[in-house]
Amino acid sequence: MQDNAANHLTYRMGASGWEIAWSDGATAQVRNGEIASLFQMRDTVIPDYLGQLDAIASALASTVNALHQTGMTMQGTPAGAFFDGNSAGSISVNAAITADTRAIAATRVASATGDGRLAAELALVTEQPLIGNQTLGQAAASMLGQIGHAVRGATTAREAASTLQTQLDNQIMATSGVNLDEEMMNILIFQRAYDASARVLTVADEMVRTIIDRLGVR
Repeated sequence: MQDNAANHLTYRMGASGWEIAWSDGATAQVRNGEIASLFQMRDTVIPDYLGQLDAIASALASTVNALHQTGMTMQGTPAGAFFDGNSAGSISVNAAITADTRAIAATRVASATGDGRLAAELALVTEQPLIGNQTLGQAAASMLGQIGHAVRGATTAREAASTLQTQLDNQIMATSGVNLDEEMMNILIFQRAYDASARVLTVADEMVRTIIDRLGVR
């Protein structure tokens, strides 16, 4: 924006990465700084974490559903899926179960009172290695650890950049800035030199007057 004229900016993926383009065709590559970090966060970091969350949700849904569908409901009918959806954003408990909890399967045999073996198997799902060689809890903890490590790294980098900026600012001030303490000291020195010069002139004037008086020169 300059005066009453505005240059419209757009961003796009160029041959060497993200770039900002002006309406007149000029471009600037975005490689460092806050804008580049935001692009990286949007295009790489967040999708990676969302992918890990989706993998956890998908493994949970598919494993629980496969077990649940081998059982019988309390009404004596074959059980359906326990979860709908297979991603972190879509997974939810089956609407039939939320409407009537008797649709939950706890046994594989119809009317088998007290047989909770299927329920026990479902409870053990969280202890099975479903994401590679990790349990669901371990996979979630690993992802949280990655986030924590990334946050620490970003915090350290920001503090280092802030320290470097402070050092550079101090160097600039040392070479081109004004040191108030030093300037005040110089003012005092100049003032004392002026006072001393004034006293010398006063003494010289008095000496001249004395000489003139003694010589009787009028």
